[in-house]
Amino acid sequence: MIGYSEIDQFSCAVLAHRFPEVKNYGDIKQIEANDLPDFDVLVGGSPCQDLSISKQNRQGLMGAKSELFFEYVRLLRSKKPRYFVLENVASMKNDDRDFISETLGVEPIKINSAVFTAQHRNRYYWTNIP
Repeated sequence: MIGYSEIDQFSCAVLAHRFPEVKNYGDIKQIEANDLPDFDVLVGGSPCQDLSISKQNRQGLMGAKSELFFEYVRLLRSKKPRYFVLENVASMKNDDRDFISETLGVEPIKINSAVFTAQHRNRYYWTNIP
């Protein structure tokens, strides 16, 4: 693992404990692509609050929480890794799903997270991994 981008203090503490040799690059909005080493896979997911059906008056990708999607795309386009994986909530509006698909050039796969975790949540995964 080259590194990760995390600002939540509790998540940072867990990651630092479990992976002390892996660098936290901090706030993705402050990361310059040229400051990152080259890497083969970019994995990410932006907060789902603005996309989820559980939020009234959700603003979709134009919401403040969704801005991290555009940071992910910025790094994806700048670094051009061989592969990428992006995850988010499957209850998003079709317009937002279609925009993400068009931006990334692939259609999502819907998977219930209960297959892998203790949470029963349908999620979309976009990837170019064959």
